[in-house]
Amino acid sequence: MNKEKAFLSCLKVALMLAFFINFSASAYPVEYDSTVARRVVDSLKISKFKSYTKGLADIGGREYGTQTNTNGKQWLISALQGIGYTNVTTQSSTYNNVYCTKVGSVAPDSMYIISAHYDGMPVARAANDDASGCALVLEGARVFVNPLIKTHYSIRFILWNAEEKGLLGAKAYVTERRPLQGSSEPRWLGIIQHDMLLYDHGLPPQSQQSPNADIDVEFQKNSTAAAKSKALAVELQLGCNAYAPDYPADTGDNMSNTDSDPFKDYIAAVSVRENERIKEIGNYSDPAWHTVCDTFGYFSEKDFLLGFNCVQMTIGTICRLAGVYDSTPVSINMPHINKPAHYEISPIVRHIKVFNTQGVKVAEHIGRHNWRHYCKEIQNNGTMPSGLYIIQLIDCNNRAESRYLRIVE
Repeated sequence: MNKEKAFLSCLKVALMLAFFINFSASAYPVEYDSTVARRVVDSLKISKFKSYTKGLADIGGREYGTQTNTNGKQWLISALQGIGYTNVTTQSSTYNNVYCTKVGSVAPDSMYIISAHYDGMPVARAANDDASGCALVLEGARVFVNPLIKTHYSIRFILWNAEEKGLLGAKAYVTERRPLQGSSEPRWLGIIQHDMLLYDHGLPPQSQQSPNADIDVEFQKNSTAAAKSKALAVELQLGCNAYAPDYPADTGDNMSNTDSDPFKDYIAAVSVRENERIKEIGNYSDPAWHTVCDTFGYFSEKDFLLGFNCVQMTIGTICRLAGVYDSTPVSINMPHINKPAHYEISPIVRHIKVFNTQGVKVAEHIGRHNWRHYCKEIQNNGTMPSGLYIIQLIDCNNRAESRYLRIVE
């Protein structure tokens, strides 16, 4: 029996690895740099996550239409501006949703959405529902504000309003901005919504966190974009395995009552929660849900660690999906290019792309080739004169990397 279990375990790992390799080759932009992704995730701080949760919860319940709701909006705007974003937008026509955008360097007209809702219930301080989700969005925005950390696609960080009134902010956003995709609105690639991240004490709930606590990623199996949404959920599960060290993630197919719901028939849409919404939260797996107990002090250090693992999972996964890379210039004299200052990928690759710093492709080679020799060739024929370029590579093992390369005459 032990041998059979070991075999099944190995088979499961092998199948997941095969899926990961095949899916990543088509899903991740060429610029995805695993070293930079790890560095971004390692720069996340649980102290910041807790501080953002407490700061928003301390304002009060933030029920839509109240002064504490307005105060919450202003607090979020100030927080995003304090992080360093100059493009913070408030949509007064869509229930005062607040958002900012990390603009992609190669395909800025396409974006992923990372979101949570900032309104709450009047009887509570809405710490878990959903200051915890807002804290994830803020901490994600913080680590991406670094101008040297680039992404292929844009990332929009959205804080929805009027969720407790029936997803009104998210519905209005979809109604207003979906027709604008391709003009004033980047094309939507996927949305990861976060709502209640801190409490998994089993069902019925116990006083201590469950030893089987996990992160629940749900999509809606009956939606038009169910296949894409399921693929995104699996990506997050794999991202959890790679970047969140303390708690696993599980996927479910009954996403409901969340701000990703209005998107589900158009794009990949998932929700991230402490428990399944219908089967567990709907049966009061969280005693603080919509009660006076939903305060910062109600939750334990283990509860906050679960929430922080959600942060690590989402940000690590979005690094892959949005295509993160480091744009710190590396000066390399072309005659000595076989000794680059910092490069880990094999010299022999199967796909080479060269972009200028405006994101315009200036050269491409498909097929096995030494990327260093190729760069020398296109420098010699005048395609790549002195200057700064993004060299994007896929090696023969489907690993993708990119570096900035400065050509010196």
